[in-house]
Amino acid sequence: MIFTVAEAVQLRGRLPGGHCESLFLKDKKGGLWLVVALEECPVDLKWLADRLAAPRFSFGNAELLYQVLGVRPVREASEKGVNAAVERGMRETPDSEGWLILPADIPFLTNRDLSKVLSSCESGAAIVISPSREFNGTNLLLLERGARLKLSYDMNSFSSHLAAAARSGFSVSVYCSWTVTLDIDSVEDVRLALSKGVRNATTTFLKSKLP
Repeated sequence: MIFTVAEAVQLRGRLPGGHCESLFLKDKKGGLWLVVALEECPVDLKWLADRLAAPRFSFGNAELLYQVLGVRPVREASEKGVNAAVERGMRETPDSEGWLILPADIPFLTNRDLSKVLSSCESGAAIVISPSREFNGTNLLLLERGARLKLSYDMNSFSSHLAAAARSGFSVSVYCSWTVTLDIDSVEDVRLALSKGVRNATTTFLKSKLP
């Protein structure tokens, strides 16, 4: 898990586009706020509270984050890649009924997608996989408890995960929907997303960033 903007910059290198930071905040009256801002924009908590007409802000701690969102941050001692990070997260949650692994760059994921994926499990699938648009990456991976497989992110992962799932002997389902397969990595991806006709805050923001 990445904790700071500096860590994100170091890991991604020269990746074009807008990059955001998320702030989990608590006001002095106990109200909770999740603020997303462009990383190059300095955020002054006093100024932000004034603009939002909110009581004074402070950062929510890790325990509160877990209580409210069910998210427990894990800091890695060193950067060992996506596969090691996901494996670490799974080891930290051994009592989970399963694991849903999603990248951060699929902004059109819907409740309908998640309902269909979960329905596949209810129908008997122990592993559900969604490819990227070009079928060379994995944009969604759902593993029921006990249905483990060797992770192969960043290495033609869709084919690798599909083959590993087949070898595992567990029932496998492939879920395809443009709202999952379309990840935003380039200007071409942004233009394709806008061509889908979706009008919401995400598409408004993406459109504002086009040259």
